[in-house]
Amino acid sequence: MQLKDGLVVIEMYPEIAPAHVSRIKTLTREGFYNGLTFHRVIKGFMVQTGDPNGDGTGGSKYGPIYAEFSNKPHVKGTVSMARASSPDSANSQFFIVTSDHAKHLDGEYTVWGKVIKGMEYVDKIKQGNSLNNGMVEDPDKIIKMVIAGDLGLVGETKKDFFEELKVIEDTRNEFIKENKNKETMTLLDLMITMSAEQQGQNNSTQQPTVVQPQ
Repeated sequence: MQLKDGLVVIEMYPEIAPAHVSRIKTLTREGFYNGLTFHRVIKGFMVQTGDPNGDGTGGSKYGPIYAEFSNKPHVKGTVSMARASSPDSANSQFFIVTSDHAKHLDGEYTVWGKVIKGMEYVDKIKQGNSLNNGMVEDPDKIIKMVIAGDLGLVGETKKDFFEELKVIEDTRNEFIKENKNKETMTLLDLMITMSAEQQGQNNSTQQPTVVQPQ
């Protein structure tokens, strides 16, 4: 997830919230989250996004998801699904916890992931008005959100992923140094570019394969 200040990496938990992870993946691949705002941000609590209406009332074209509550705690970096009063009303909105003091959410909201890199950028998201339930005027946005595995640049383990990401970060830093323009290319843009180049190289040396629908 590319923010204005940097890249945020979220590890998903399909083993405890399969339906929610599936919904997040579907919407991400459709580009649903790109450009959506962090419409509700409460200091020392959480940042919320995923609403195309930008006011907490909207969702995707898909129906609600049945709750998948677990014993995963709501601590700093936890990514959990927002919902209305019904436990089974989650759709597209989610929030990232920015404090270790959110135990009251445990067992009440579906945890589907956790930030494993870039939490410092989440902490920089513009805060809302405490007198208006954290609603934000001129809010920050998700620039782009992708599934890292779809890019074909990550390994099977976290260690592989972080090693690959370090290479990409070093490449971008060199690019910035040479071009003297920090805004030229985001880290996620570079990941997508490198993925396309890699896939192009693979296509030129390998026969095409048929992928069966899942």
